[in-house]
Amino acid sequence: MAIPKSTFNTAMPYGIATLAIGVLGGSLAVMATATMIKVIGICAAIIGAYGFFAIVICGFVNSDNPQKFKEELPKYATTMIGSAIADIISKIATETIAQLIFGRENTIRIGAI
Repeated sequence: MAIPKSTFNTAMPYGIATLAIGVLGGSLAVMATATMIKVIGICAAIIGAYGFFAIVICGFVNSDNPQKFKEELPKYATTMIGSAIADIISKIATETIAQLIFGRENTIRIGAI
């Protein structure tokens, strides 16, 4: 298999995949009727966006070296997507704690995630 001549050509399939995850998650969040499915859709959209950010940042850092881009992308993606998951968990935990303390039901605001 020939090495792609540019980082852009190397990054394109990864970018398309992460944007597709984001779009599917956003579509699921908009079309779903159950709150839990909406939350899952929003989480998928956020993870897709963070994954795309990882690709863009890795592409800028390794813009002259497509092979190094492929080697370092897992590090960038793991860091960014891990950060997204931690952020989502933190916000859901904050809302759950507020619900327990203040005794309100359905306090989870989808927009807050």
